[in-house]
Amino acid sequence: EAFRVVDAQGVLIFSFLRGADGKVDRIEVRHGEKTRTLPRQDATFRQREIRFRSGDLSLSGTLFLPLGEGPFPAIVMVHGSGAASRRLWASWASYCASKGVAVFAHDKRGVGCSTGDWTRASYDDLAGDALAALAALRGIEGIDPARVGLCGISQAGWIIPVAASRSKDVAFAVLLSAPAVTGRQQFLTNTRRTLEAAGFPKEDVDRAMGLAGLLLRTAADEASRPELEAEIARQKGETW
Repeated sequence: EAFRVVDAQGVLIFSFLRGADGKVDRIEVRHGEKTRTLPRQDATFRQREIRFRSGDLSLSGTLFLPLGEGPFPAIVMVHGSGAASRRLWASWASYCASKGVAVFAHDKRGVGCSTGDWTRASYDDLAGDALAALAALRGIEGIDPARVGLCGISQAGWIIPVAASRSKDVAFAVLLSAPAVTGRQQFLTNTRRTLEAAGFPKEDVDRAMGLAGLLLRTAADEASRPELEAEIARQKGETW
């Protein structure tokens, strides 16, 4: 009973080994010529499915709750960009719960068991989802409502401050690998650096940046969509 995992370090083979009673009591991890055996550990936390409302949406997640009566401090995880589910935070959540801190990780709107469409959500919308998750968590038995905060990575570095500014119930905020500039600045810098790394000449990069800037101005209602569509049509044949 084994499975293989391929990552940046190569192939890892995990084998589940059974004891005399027929139950799995250890895991053998093999990487190349090296083998490590990990003993089975008793559960240090429990899990609970939670559904909550954010406006018209029904969102779903898993609460990782430490063993014992509590009340426990708790963290609501806030996703970065893209289609992210609760599974992204499983390792982090299980570790924190084993140390006495509850963690609630939910499926982003439009992902997994959550309704909605994250591709059409603004930072304000996603901040509202985070606050709705926090409100749901504060009402659960065993959670200390005075010690519930938000934690997230990447794009959450923009979303969490918005949420915290809207509610005094946010006890703390933890930003991991958070942005230090605006979304517009990040998009433009990333676009320029990507084109430069691909070897495009400065003239091409400058033209592409002009279109990228127009795209952002249109999204912010600072330029008209017909103007953007005309420019896209004019530049359509460019290799960049």
